[in-house]
Amino acid sequence: MFIRSLVCAIFFCTLVACQSTKRTSAITTVYDSIGAAATEVNPLVSLTYGKGERFLIQEGVSPRIKLKLEKEIDYFEVASVEGKKGQAFNLEVSALCDCVGVRKWGVIPNSFLISPDGQQIGVTKNTAIDQIRHTGNFPMDGRYKLVVIAKSKYTGQKIGDVKGYLPNSTTVSLPATAHPTGTIIVWWLDN
Repeated sequence: MFIRSLVCAIFFCTLVACQSTKRTSAITTVYDSIGAAATEVNPLVSLTYGKGERFLIQEGVSPRIKLKLEKEIDYFEVASVEGKKGQAFNLEVSALCDCVGVRKWGVIPNSFLISPDGQQIGVTKNTAIDQIRHTGNFPMDGRYKLVVIAKSKYTGQKIGDVKGYLPNSTTVSLPATAHPTGTIIVWWLDN
């Protein structure tokens, strides 16, 4: 009975209480710069200090971007954060694995923090293939935009392994691959 209750609780959290934020109507424009994307696209979520925000980058609904040096058109989303001049920030962007059933895939994210005057700010560091950290101090008061791009360039390439166990204690390992859409979580943390 306990296991059935636990499974039901996890199922409820996954499908009802813990949904990712997503757009309800498509944006058809293909943007050609990070600045235009940050300026013209309304943020899907607003970040709050100490809290993680999940959102979905989805095919056919999320806005698209084609950067000058890239061949692919990628989907992206925008988050906003209210910053005060001199305030330290540490924004962590992570892709979550879509690991339902045999399907194991995730986004390889690329992200840019844009100031209210349209400048890219902060130090950006990839901490893993599916994680990026932005750190620094806000140069002015205002609303900053975090543009998170799901890189389609790597679609289908192996990005890791997902390990698990079968009921008879057999270890199972399935490859996780890159996918052009998926779930992102962004945290605003202490430096």
